[in-house]
Amino acid sequence: MKDVIEQLKKMNSKLDILIALQMVEEKPRMLKEKIKLLHELGAETSEIASILRIKRTHAAKERSILRRKKK
Repeated sequence: MKDVIEQLKKMNSKLDILIALQMVEEKPRMLKEKIKLLHELGAETSEIASILRIKRTHAAKERSILRRKKK
């Protein structure tokens, strides 16, 4: 039962991210901006890669850059 609840929470989080991304999609954005937005919304690297259909390594690299800039 706990597994089901965890899966539902993850799914809800992903839906929130997709809805937020759709809401700000008024104009085309650069890939880096999309990665930044998803990162700020709390998406994991694999989720960002899946949503944007990019390689996981590319998403990881961009998230790493964002974390370094934040410091």
